[in-house]
Amino acid sequence: MPKLKTVKAFAKRLRVTKNKKIIHRSAGQDHFNSRDTGNQTRKKRRDHGMSETKRKTILRALPYLAGKAPKRKPATDVTAK
Repeated sequence: MPKLKTVKAFAKRLRVTKNKKIIHRSAGQDHFNSRDTGNQTRKKRRDHGMSETKRKTILRALPYLAGKAPKRKPATDVTAK
């Protein structure tokens, strides 16, 4: 069976959490922001969750990113020589 390919457009714009929730940035942040109210500006700063109906399709497009948390390096003892 061949390898599955990741859709790079999704991989650049979305993050998949450990519990397979999908996080995305809110749209409309580039320009024309001076006309927005303060509430709209503050809401644009946050990341938002993707709807559950789109989750299944997106996880299929991101086969190797689904459910992978970033790996942390184990702490090394610098005093021992």
